[in-house]
Amino acid sequence: MSHRDRQKLTPLGVIDESVERSPTSPTTPRPKRSRRKLIALLAAIAIVVAVFATWQILRPRSIAEVLSMEHLKAGDNIVVQGTITLIAQERTGRGTRVILQLDGDRSCGDGEPWSGSVLGDPNKSYAVGDSYQTTLHLQSFSINGDAAVWAPELACPFPALHRSIGVVIDAVSQVRDLWLVYNGTDGGGWSHYEIHAKNATGYQPDRVPAVLLKSLPFKGAGNVIDSAKEWKSVADLFYLSISAAIGAESPPGFSVADRMTSLALPSSVNGMLRFVDTDSNGLVNAGDRIDIRPPATENSNGWNSYMIRIGNWSIGAPAYGSAVHVFLVGPGGVLDALPAAVTATASSISASRP
Repeated sequence: MSHRDRQKLTPLGVIDESVERSPTSPTTPRPKRSRRKLIALLAAIAIVVAVFATWQILRPRSIAEVLSMEHLKAGDNIVVQGTITLIAQERTGRGTRVILQLDGDRSCGDGEPWSGSVLGDPNKSYAVGDSYQTTLHLQSFSINGDAAVWAPELACPFPALHRSIGVVIDAVSQVRDLWLVYNGTDGGGWSHYEIHAKNATGYQPDRVPAVLLKSLPFKGAGNVIDSAKEWKSVADLFYLSISAAIGAESPPGFSVADRMTSLALPSSVNGMLRFVDTDSNGLVNAGDRIDIRPPATENSNGWNSYMIRIGNWSIGAPAYGSAVHVFLVGPGGVLDALPAAVTATASSISASRP
């Protein structure tokens, strides 16, 4: 290598110092515009979800939705809306009741006036095909001592199914010739049950006993009836216990509220029963009465189920002066229909008249 060539070479240290260093690149910041778009999108989604959730809570429910709900809570309100498909008017000792069937729902049947969906206002007019909306106010109830949750505006499944069971039991009673028909409650709290008969046969009162049975709890402490499904289950159990109680001397599922060993006695053991010989002929026959004065219920939404049984219903016993009837007692006393002549179904109904 010549001297000239050696002069052209640059020392390594000089090369390193002569190379222009690139400035250190700072961390690239996230675009502010993209972050704002993301926040706005999330906020929009949250608003949509909140609106939908609120709408789901507050929107009117169909009667089918209401009857499918579980774990109902006292204090909650549910708005129900539907089309009126049947109207019934029933006169009871507690006043006139208007029952509306919504959306053709037949969960409690449609053969009896009280088997509709909700209670209407007897002071208003209704027509089939009209839209109807009301608020259901869920409250603490009790039935035969069992804790429950229900709305007083609902007719089905309670008290409709319990009352329909009474119709079945009345049919059983008619097979024995006699049956009992509710005919009002007087100012002293006595509910009058008139004896009806297929024939004019009279029976000696000293051969006709009477017993008033009260249904016991089915669920027991700690269990709450909190859905339509549970109310139907209780009605099923009630029907089974009633069926077993008709001919039993000491029926399971019932306690003896009162008894008369004979209708010839002036009073019953506990003062809840009495026989009234309306025609004063000394016999038990059509037109006479069995009067019942059950005790008041334990609370403002308490209900109890009773069965009145007269005559000997033991298996194999002769059908002598025998009748049986099932009824409900609620906050306003006995809930039972007055004779069928004043109960009607219609396509429209106007405000009731006294």
